[in-house]
Amino acid sequence: MIALLGPPPPAFIARGALKSKFFSEQNEFQAGIAIPPRVSLEQRETNLVDEDKELFLRLMGKMLQWNPKDRQTPQQLLNDEWLKRHVGG
Repeated sequence: MIALLGPPPPAFIARGALKSKFFSEQNEFQAGIAIPPRVSLEQRETNLVDEDKELFLRLMGKMLQWNPKDRQTPQQLLNDEWLKRHVGG
């Protein structure tokens, strides 16, 4: 997730019960594994094109948020245009 979204906000880290196991006092990741180079979801998604890709990336952006309060609810996601086109509804 860090490679995709960047480092989590300090307030997010502070809430973690095991934060000292995974993050330093300076909020640097320290779990003993390397973080892959940061690559955007847009760069990673290579199967979709044009409007379909744009709508998919918008859907992912609604879900992939560090702060749970910033994520859309499942009910809200059911109204997403990309889901409607590909799952029906």
